[in-house]
Amino acid sequence: CANAIYRKILTGRPRPSPVKVVDVFPFNMELDLLELRLWELDPVVDVFVIAEYAWDHKWSPKPPTFLRNTKRFDRFLHKIFHVIPTEEQMRVDGVLVNIEKHPRLFLVKHYVDTFGPSKSTVFVFGDVDEFPSTQHLWYLK
Repeated sequence: CANAIYRKILTGRPRPSPVKVVDVFPFNMELDLLELRLWELDPVVDVFVIAEYAWDHKWSPKPPTFLRNTKRFDRFLHKIFHVIPTEEQMRVDGVLVNIEKHPRLFLVKHYVDTFGPSKSTVFVFGDVDEFPSTQHLWYLK
């Protein structure tokens, strides 16, 4: 790599040992898309971090969809870290934040607080309908 910042990590050589790939994404009611994502990425992703909010984008309460449908995802439950942020966790400096902007960093922090930090973990971010390439994830791994 020509950029000195990345030269140590973008060497073109495989890692000495594979890293853990953690897929982080918000989820609303897109059960079919969630199922497709889990089937598609299961071979390469080690943990799926699913953020499901107790409110819609207008802050109207909504029931958790995933928890009412876990049987559908039995095959993947051992890899799923399901998070429902509280209203307190949705505040920054006392102000409710935009649901679209909230999940990424909060979820990484929540994951690290729960499982501990690791230099051998790679986080992948997207929406439930934005599937990363499994081939690219294998390269990261």
